[in-house]
Amino acid sequence: MTRTWVGIDIAKLKFDVAIVFEDKRNFHKVFANNQKGFIEFAKWLATFNLKDPHFCLEATGIYGYELAYFLHAKAYRVSVINPARIKAYAASEGVRNKTDKIDSYVISRFCKSHDPKDWVHLLLMCMNCRACIAVYKVYKRILHVLITGLKAALQKVNQLKKSGRIMLRI
Repeated sequence: MTRTWVGIDIAKLKFDVAIVFEDKRNFHKVFANNQKGFIEFAKWLATFNLKDPHFCLEATGIYGYELAYFLHAKAYRVSVINPARIKAYAASEGVRNKTDKIDSYVISRFCKSHDPKDWVHLLLMCMNCRACIAVYKVYKRILHVLITGLKAALQKVNQLKKSGRIMLRI
């Protein structure tokens, strides 16, 4: 299976895509940064019959997250990278020119060489947090019931002890 890395340079109105294959083939294309562009992008990707591609894009505020959600919903591996890391990587490669096309290739090569962590969909994070909070609340209620029961039992023991009906020897 040929590994594939997809670098995406995001802008407000468009995004540049660079696909880099392990066998050194590469392709570039530009799409509109909207739902129509995402669908065209998906159709274009389908022509390559990619096996487990790794998509990387810069964290550029709100512009890239809609595309990241779109790719994540299609069960692709997505990484959203701090732009400072990409800039430092480009400098380390000696890249002097800066165009959207060049940036998309730099991002794909960064993705290949660094294998960055997968992006976590914010909604999934919230769902996980909610699940953890729900479990915490259940345990908190159980603990409260146990403490209340122990306090009541201790009170009863103390009452019996004071009345002389029970003698405790330790």
